[in-house]
Amino acid sequence: METEWIPKLYLVSRGDLPAGVQACQAIHAMREFIAEHTDVEEKWYNDSNHIAFLEAADKAELQFLKTKAIENGILCSSFYESDLENELTAVAFCPTMDSRELLSQLPTALNDENKKE
Repeated sequence: METEWIPKLYLVSRGDLPAGVQACQAIHAMREFIAEHTDVEEKWYNDSNHIAFLEAADKAELQFLKTKAIENGILCSSFYESDLENELTAVAFCPTMDSRELLSQLPTALNDENKKE
């Protein structure tokens, strides 16, 4: 039996950052998304309010996902951390099936099972 899809706001941070930094960067990206895509965020908040917190392996993978999203017309908002030389640290992706498909291979963030020994 297939479960009903629930729209989620997808927050993706870099897995090569410490856990606390990852969480803060994801929150910054969400704040950027709220500012840049107010109508989309308001609809998501009222209809669903579910969040997926995922992690990309590193800056290169996060940049790749952001580029693919833009190429495919997927709304997203990025955060660049001034304390880390303005590097890309997190991206929030709109709550659509296209985002889900793009990000489907990413692991849940802050999961110790993701870390390699």
